[in-house]
Amino acid sequence: MQSCMILVPFIGWLVAVSIKFITNCIFNSTMDVKLALSNGGFPSVHTATIITTTTYIGLHDGLNSTVFILAVTLSFIVMIDATHLRRSIGKHASILNNMMGKRELHEKEGHTYFQVISGAIIGIITGSILHFI
Repeated sequence: MQSCMILVPFIGWLVAVSIKFITNCIFNSTMDVKLALSNGGFPSVHTATIITTTTYIGLHDGLNSTVFILAVTLSFIVMIDATHLRRSIGKHASILNNMMGKRELHEKEGHTYFQVISGAIIGIITGSILHFI
């Protein structure tokens, strides 16, 4: 896997999108690929992607490496953004849509803490598996 490290984030993304697609099929009775690729929902694909990469870096380069510390920092930024900033954007979109009487703005932007934590767990598992393969 060492020569294919560039694939780590893409594999993390693919795993999370696949899980999101399957959960939408089961719980929402829809096989909408567009929904699986959209922002928001279970699990947080952004979080799973960055945590897959961070986990892989930590296991590959060591938990005291500067690259791992940078990856952890970026992971926190992504997770905070997913739960706070993007959720606020979704709430503002809902208010604006109601004021305009239209549904032009995408309201489902952010994540719940459960969705972000689930994305992180998926990322840790995926990154660990990729490292040990």
